[in-house]
Amino acid sequence: MLDSYFAMKFPEHLVSPFPRGLRPRAVYFPSKGMCVLDLEFPEAEPPGMGSEEESTMVYAIVNGVSLNFSEARSVKILINGREASPFLTHLDASAFFKPRK
Repeated sequence: MLDSYFAMKFPEHLVSPFPRGLRPRAVYFPSKGMCVLDLEFPEAEPPGMGSEEESTMVYAIVNGVSLNFSEARSVKILINGREASPFLTHLDASAFFKPRK
């Protein structure tokens, strides 16, 4: 499910919220209601994103995961097996994110 979600094609007038090359590495459920999503990003440098772009990407991921995995009530994002802080500069990368309605 996650592979196809990140590879989704958008009409020309829309832009994907996901940087090119982003794909899932692993999904963990360490405790009830919590999901850890480890994403692979092949670039050495994180993509430059403004706060709105970053928030849109994070909540597209969190909402997509929580809608498709009912046990995931909060989601933590890792990049290449590590804390996502170099990639997320506007949001607290150490936090578990709850879906936005």
